[in-house]
Order: sequence, then structure tokens, then C-alpha cells
Amino acid sequence: MPKTNEHEMQARNWRQTAQVGDARDPSDNAPVTYRDSSPGTHQNPDVVDHSYGDVAAHAKSGASELSRRTVSQSRHFKSEDRDLLACAQRPNLPALTSLRFFAALFVVIFHYRHKEAIFPFGISHFGYEAVTFFFILSGFILTYTHARPKGLNVSLRAFLTMRIARIAPAYYLALVVALPSLLKSPWFAAPFVVLMVQAWIPPLALAWNLPAWSLSNEMFFYLCYPAFYWLALRIGAIPFFCVAATVLIATTIYRDTYLVGEEWHHFSAYFPLLNLPQFMWGLALGNLFLRGLFTHWTMLVAGLLSLLGILIGLEAHTWLTNTSLLSVVFSFIVLGAAQEYIPILSSRPLFILGDASYSIYILHFPIGGWWNKITAVLFKLELHPTLDFSLYLVGVLGLSVAALYWVEKPGRRAIQRWMTAQGSRDRPLEPSRSV
Repeated sequence: MPKTNEHEMQARNWRQTAQVGDARDPSDNAPVTYRDSSPGTHQNPDVVDHSYGDVAAHAKSGASELSRRTVSQSRHFKSEDRDLLACAQRPNLPALTSLRFFAALFVVIFHYRHKEAIFPFGISHFGYEAVTFFFILSGFILTYTHARPKGLNVSLRAFLTMRIARIAPAYYLALVVALPSLLKSPWFAAPFVVLMVQAWIPPLALAWNLPAWSLSNEMFFYLCYPAFYWLALRIGAIPFFCVAATVLIATTIYRDTYLVGEEWHHFSAYFPLLNLPQFMWGLALGNLFLRGLFTHWTMLVAGLLSLLGILIGLEAHTWLTNTSLLSVVFSFIVLGAAQEYIPILSSRPLFILGDASYSIYILHFPIGGWWNKITAVLFKLELHPTLDFSLYLVGVLGLSVAALYWVEKPGRRAIQRWMTAQGSRDRPLEPSRSV
């Protein structure tokens, strides 16, 4: 059988059997196939797991192929009725889900205590920068998942409930696992962390569970998203992209010029308003993507090669972590991976790890604290860093996958059922003027 036919068959099998999962953002990243969400229609919480849910990819190959060509091959913007935003079914993008795992792995390495003994400088010091990838991907996937020509495909209340359902179960599980760290945090920090607003008070941004600061940012982004998408519809996709690029560049210059020095670190790195431009950039990319921006897998290769160059040169040239530069590189990676089927990145094991990437991200730090206490303090083991990290990573991955299936997904379904019981309806948000 010709190789191309094998790939087509694999892609068809993937569409028929793969779970859409909850690949959407910091957490999030692959699209969902929607059912009827017209006014007055309730989504079945057992079928749709929060905003994307565990829905089987059931689109017919013909329609899916048409959607793929519309997204990936069109070089021109056309009328609204041709716009992919109007399509009821959009193909799954499993490669984006898989990439989330690698971004989470960078963060795990960054927080490992003996990282310099194992990994090159570029890899071991790229944790914060990997979060930029999550922010951009979050804006991109929310747009791919929810955007329509005249607004979002769910009501504002449903959208926010779905976003809370996406992050809350694993977030609070991690706080329980990280309870010993609470004793080392300021006594008044706990309420802010529980409410996910700790990043608004920079000295408290890293309290209790260090990686949770980015979820404090994400919650703010979710609140802003409907307004930003409404603005994108009002002014048009290309003008909004220009606005997002301008805000991103201006914020980068402001950070690098005025927020320098240790005294500004927490404010510069963690304050939500300073990270919002990255999310806006992702939204703008998603908006252009749905309106026919040409993409190809070679963009993924170019983005990955550029990222490799950054990692190699990072120790000698710290300016390579410039947020605007990274955003461009990550844009190539996201757009290049936004294909319906990329053989390596569409493998089932990588998809599962990508699906569990949020749990990996939010749980790895408290798990690392327990791991250090058990090995170094309780048993006084002096393991070689390579062996120590390997065992630690296996534990993180295993526990995170377990949390995905035993905590995250059941928690999302429970919140979805609660939302349905409250009588919420998925009415589209209708701005006064569309693109």
C-alpha cells in the first residue's frame, strides 16, 4: 500500500476513534466537534465534557477533509458564509495536544533541583518561557473551539462555567497535595490562592503551589476573552491582529526597559496585565486561522528549528527570551501543528500525555516536594541526578495521568451536570456587528 494511503487510513482511524479530550488550553488545546447548541438546547454533560468534552471524533471524512482544506490551504479571506467559523464541525488537531506535553516537560525540568547536572543551559532554564507557549495556545484554541461569525457558540455564563470546570479540579487537588508548602507561605496568602487571584499581588504570586500563578493569569484571560473576541468581530480580524501585535511589542519594550532588576521581577513576570498580550496574540492568530490563513507542516519545522536555535544560544544571548521573539516562534509552531493529522505528534501515547499536561504542570511541583522529602530526608538516599530525575518523572507522569481520569474528567462532568441542573442554556453571544 502506498505510504500516502497509509497516512490517510491512519488519519481516518484517528478521527473515528480518538477522544477529543480536553485539549484546549494552559492548559488547553485541541478542538471539539460540537453538536446542536442552538438557543434552548442543553448539552448532555455525559457527552460533552465542559466546553469541549470527551466527544468521539465522529465527523465524516468528507466533511472533515473539506474543513481541513478550508483551514490549511486557503490563501485569501472571503465572505462570511465561506468562513470556517460558520462550520458546525471542525477537525480535531491532536498535534497541538501532544505539543502541550513538551511544554509542560520544560517546566518540570526547570523546577527540578539538580537540573544543571543533567540538562544543557537552554533546556534547564526555559520553564518560564514555556508558559508563554501555553498562554498563546490558550487564546488560539479558545477561538478555534468557540468562535463563530456573530459571537461565541455558547452563552457567557456557560463559557465561564466551562472554563472553571476545565481548571478547578486539578488546581484544588494540587493545593491539597501542596499543603506542606502552605506553612511556608505568608499566613494571609491562602484566600488569594484559593480564589485564583494571587498573581494580582506580586509578592504572593508563588505562594502555596508555585505553578498556580499562571492559572491566576488564565482565569483573568477567560474573563476577558468574550470582550476581546467581540472587539475582534467589531474591528475585523486583521485590525485586531495589528492591535494585538502592537500591544505585545509595547509590553515587551516596557518590561525590558523599565521593569528591570530583582525588585521588579515578580511584578514583571507574574502580573496578569503584563501577560495578557500573549493571550491576545493567540486569539488573533486563531481568528486569522479560521478565516483562511495558510498553514503547512513546514511552518512547524521552521518553528522548531528556530526554537532549537534559541535553546542553543540562550546561555550566551539572554535576549533570545524576548517575549515578542518567542511569540513569533511559537506562532509558527502552533500554526504548523494546527493540521488534522501529523504522524508523529498524532500518536496515541503522546496525545494522552498531552491531555494530561495540565495535571503534569500543576501537580509536578508539590509532587517534587514530597519526592525530595521521601528520598533525601526520610530514606537519606543519594541517587545520581539522572536516576533521581527519571524516577521522579515517571512518578509525575503516572500520577498526572491518574489525576486526568480520576479527578479532572469526573470533576468536569460534575460541574457540567451542576450547570445543566441550574438550567443554563447555550445561547450564542451576539455582538451588534460581525466581521
